[in-house]
Amino acid sequence: MADSQNLSVIAPVDPALRFTRGLLFERFDLAKWFALGFTAFLASLGQGGGFNPGLGGGDRSRAGDGASEILSGWIRHHLALVLAAGAAILLLALALGLLFTWLSSRGKFMFLDNLVKGRAEVADPWRRFQAPGNALFLFRVGVGFAALAVSLSVAACGLLLAYPDLRGHRLGPRSVVALCLGLFLLLVLAVVLGLLRLVVEDFVVPLVYRRGLSPLAALRLFRDEMLAGHEGALLLYVLARIVIALAAGVLVLLGTCLTCCIAGLPYLSSVAFLPLIVFTRAYSLYFLAQFGPEWRFLPEETSPAPAPVQTAPAQTAAPFEPLPGEAGEPAAAPPVEPPSPHEDPHG
Repeated sequence: MADSQNLSVIAPVDPALRFTRGLLFERFDLAKWFALGFTAFLASLGQGGGFNPGLGGGDRSRAGDGASEILSGWIRHHLALVLAAGAAILLLALALGLLFTWLSSRGKFMFLDNLVKGRAEVADPWRRFQAPGNALFLFRVGVGFAALAVSLSVAACGLLLAYPDLRGHRLGPRSVVALCLGLFLLLVLAVVLGLLRLVVEDFVVPLVYRRGLSPLAALRLFRDEMLAGHEGALLLYVLARIVIALAAGVLVLLGTCLTCCIAGLPYLSSVAFLPLIVFTRAYSLYFLAQFGPEWRFLPEETSPAPAPVQTAPAQTAAPFEPLPGEAGEPAAAPPVEPPSPHEDPHG
């Protein structure tokens, strides 16, 4: 087990940069770039973000009031249709969320496998990582429903606490306490979920990939062998990952603006910003390698080792008799006639 003083958040930066350069730029292959970008796109499905800049305008308060009255009247007269449409939209969003989670769960192993092997395959890792991908999907869905249950419980407790003020249509002390307490608990839940997502992405997935464990068993292994005794170093790692994410976000925003939002389109964003994605994944793997040789996934040299070339085996199956004088072998002596029994052998 690694000593906590030997864990560095700076040391993985240089090998991650060299690995990214060697994988993507030293032997540039556009087809490989697009295939690797596709697995990166699968791995990040459902985790993208965006920005929505506000647009200025004139005074539209009166127009807004009139439109809200018309809209509220229409909703009252078509309440059943509105509820049905809302339920359909909610079910569609849930189905899409589950689909994206399922695809990204297998995509994380596909992308990791391609980086470890220095290649860009899609079909083969898609088949091989069916079982761990499905297990990770179920784990993530379970965490998601648990977080939803906690959120609803916090909201219900807040409503019960503020109910007297709500019934009196006033903002009293109970409402203020309920609002502040609810926001604080939801903030704590968001931080816990963010940390858990980081741990799953950077540690649980590689542990499942290397050991063949279930995600829950890999999480326990991380807690017992990596988190215990290394809390300070892992806290620094979390801060370093936040800095990397902020820097990558700035670069993505600049690249998206410079390309007139073309680089921000789905899949194209994974291809355009593939070096950032590869570097981030390589950084986490080189940090993980500091826990011991068994957790070394990527090569230590400057560039990733290419896939071994299959050469013809040596000709050893069929031995042959060398010709006289060949291959440094002495020539065979001519056969000697045995002496006649009537001859004197000593002449």
